[in-house]
Amino acid sequence: MAPLLSLELLALQLESFELAQSLFPLSGELELEEETAVILPSLRRWITEGHTPYDGDAEVGRDAVLPTNDIAFTVTLEVTSAANPASIHTLVLAIRLPLTKPLDFAHTLADGSPAATIRLQQPPWMSRTTHDGLAASLPSCNPSTFTSNTDLLLHTIDFLRDKVASVIPLSSERTPTDTPKKADEPEFRVWLWFPSLSTREKRDDIVNWAPEYGLTGFVLAGKPALLCLEGTESNVQTYLAEIKAKSWADIPSFQKKVRLPSLFCPFLAHTPHTDLRTLPHPPPPPSTPSTDPTAHRIFTTMDEITSLIPRTGQRGNRGEMGEVRDFLETKGLGEAFGLVIGVGQF
Repeated sequence: MAPLLSLELLALQLESFELAQSLFPLSGELELEEETAVILPSLRRWITEGHTPYDGDAEVGRDAVLPTNDIAFTVTLEVTSAANPASIHTLVLAIRLPLTKPLDFAHTLADGSPAATIRLQQPPWMSRTTHDGLAASLPSCNPSTFTSNTDLLLHTIDFLRDKVASVIPLSSERTPTDTPKKADEPEFRVWLWFPSLSTREKRDDIVNWAPEYGLTGFVLAGKPALLCLEGTESNVQTYLAEIKAKSWADIPSFQKKVRLPSLFCPFLAHTPHTDLRTLPHPPPPPSTPSTDPTAHRIFTTMDEITSLIPRTGQRGNRGEMGEVRDFLETKGLGEAFGLVIGVGQF
């Protein structure tokens, strides 16, 4: 573990977090990551008592464990449209306040504390181009101009409330067919599994980026993780390439493990790509043809279902497969369970 910050700097980081708590006190406005919730009581006690378990006191530090290097949390910020003040939209910021000494001191603030990292999650109503432009212009991209993380957080919130008001679309409604597609391009349901998926930002990207590609489905985080996507093969492939290239850019290539146990089409008769296997008995087509290519999708949105599935394992990060099976059966996908879980080796 990297060396812990001094008590003085830990107090400054805690002060910045408590400022955020005071600004977003309502239920659901500020959410802690699990590891942060574990460390906060100890952090407050260390500051009050004037020492940490890592100060060289063997008796105190014998069982000391720091489960995270950051105070990590998200805040949900409400913004209003300049054209229509009654139209309220939300933005989610993922914020990390370091608790350990940084390897790179370029982002150390004037008060000596390492700068917070503030990441803007892409909301479904915002285009990728607009999101990327805003993310690249956040005050946290040049934190050296701020005296403290409290100053940085306040400026970031003010910046977003000012800038986002002018980019909110007149209509925030987006449907799975918003993404252009060929009229005769069939739709598939794709199953993927990962050995591990836990990082909050990466899970949010999987959910938030899907509407831009006209995809619906769900993601189940943990070890292992499961992802279901509904949409055209070209949109699925483009979406996955974007996730791996941008959202997972900080992951070494040999760790970007994705397995495709099944790709099948319950909507139209079509032979999938030769790499991928179909379910043996896809459902029959409807008796009355529909002009809506998404009419036979089971999912209408892209959601994370991790909180719906009980957790098992030593670290509580393994989804209970019986509950996953029950969830799929309620969606009429019970037949998919054996194939996906068997190939994925859950």
